[in-house]
Amino acid sequence: MAQTPSAVHFKACAKTRSAATCAATPRWFCSIRRVRHRRNGTILRARASDSPLSFSIDMTVRDYELDSYRVVNNSVYLKYLQHVRDEWLKAVGFNPQAYADAGDALAVSRIDIRFLAPLRSGDSFTGTAQLSQISAARFVLAQQLIRHPNSSSDASLEVVDATVTGCFLNKDYKPIRLPADFRRLMQNES
Repeated sequence: MAQTPSAVHFKACAKTRSAATCAATPRWFCSIRRVRHRRNGTILRARASDSPLSFSIDMTVRDYELDSYRVVNNSVYLKYLQHVRDEWLKAVGFNPQAYADAGDALAVSRIDIRFLAPLRSGDSFTGTAQLSQISAARFVLAQQLIRHPNSSSDASLEVVDATVTGCFLNKDYKPIRLPADFRRLMQNES
């Protein structure tokens, strides 16, 4: 039986906090993804689809993305995550090509990825991206790939959990401060 979002929410919160604490915490801080809460430094969990600045897109596995073990090759997951980030930027109204034309670049400086389950040919899944942190020179996205249920008895399954750090680079490929319009876009949305 497929779990409802509230069932997933409660199950994840039960691992870290009591139900009373969970009920008092805003729902988007409780569930699948870890982020550091700035006020008191405690680790809380945030669900990508519940955050104010989040994005999701549905995709399907194609046969040519499989390796010899008939599962999606691990390098393909990075392509999926890149596609989700590109679509997220479009959705929030940011055009990285304009910066590339001026000589600056939007780049990924770090990816921490956990492979939790395989995807197979024909599997449909949702890719999510959520802005979890922004500073003067970098931003951090929490990303997930979640497989859709294959039958009525299956539940949605988290396949990949990733934390992606991005930055901007100047013409000499040196890190620079985030552009003011990018910061404004991100802070207005959150």
